Amino acid sequence: MTKMFLKGFMALTLTLMANIAAADFYIGAGAYSSTLDSFAGDEDDKALSFMVGWEPPIITFLSVEASYHDLGSYDLGLNTMADIKAYSAQGVFTIPIVIIDLYAKLGIAKTDYKVSGQGSDDSSDPYYAIGVAFTMLPVIDIYAEYQQFDFSDNLKIGAYGLGVKANF
Repeated sequence: MTKMFLKGFMALTLTLMANIAAADFYIGAGAYSSTLDSFAGDEDDKALSFMVGWEPPIITFLSVEASYHDLGSYDLGLNTMADIKAYSAQGVFTIPIVIIDLYAKLGIAKTDYKVSGQGSDDSSDPYYAIGVAFTMLPVIDIYAEYQQFDFSDNLKIGAYGLGVKANF
């Protein structure tokens, strides 16, 4: 009886380990047009994002990601420039529809904004995004996405753009 239990336990353990090993890891990069909405008005610039993510094999519609965002440099007036970067961790909820995926991201971003002549400031802020991904090949997706970073009531960045994601 004990041998049979151990064999069954070992088979279950190996099955679960195989599922974890077969998990879907991915990396991606995107280019965005970003807009800083601040007390000084709206300013536009270019932004870049790089991500790495993991989709567990058991729950394929949920995944977790970590990202780096270079959100651009903005002219705040009076010879003052703001350079903004962020690191984020987020959960991703995906709805697959044939060869496209609709998704929403919700997480927290560790932002660092440096203002010329005034030093820098760090904060942890809400981050969210929505998008659609088109499956080009079984391992390559092209995506269109809108991202929102909320630093405070009077300082926000919205970015929309295109990117590519490779699944492993």
